[in-house]
Amino acid sequence: MVQVDENETVISRCPKGGLYFDPVYHPLEHAETFAEIDAGQPYYDTFDWASHFDEGFDAMRLRARTLYEETDYAIVGNMCLHVFAAGQALGECR
Repeated sequence: MVQVDENETVISRCPKGGLYFDPVYHPLEHAETFAEIDAGQPYYDTFDWASHFDEGFDAMRLRARTLYEETDYAIVGNMCLHVFAAGQALGECR
C-alpha cells in the first residue's frame, strides 16, 4: 500500500505485512543551499505535526489547571516526539 499526495507522488509506503507507513518522499533531500531550503516553505506550512499540536499550549495549560483544581485526576504529560522529526521527514538524513 502507498499514500500519494495531490500530485500523485508516492509519499509513504506500508511494507508487505507491515502495520505502519514509512515516509519515502523527502522534498528537501537534495537541498544544499539556504535558497533551496527557503524554497521548501510550502512543505513547512503543510507539515502534518503530531495531533497534540492541534491544541495550543495555552489551551493545554488551561485544561491541565482545570483538571488539577477541579478533579482528583493525575496529570501526566507525554509528548512522544523529538525536535528533529520535521527535518528528518522533509530532508531524509544522509
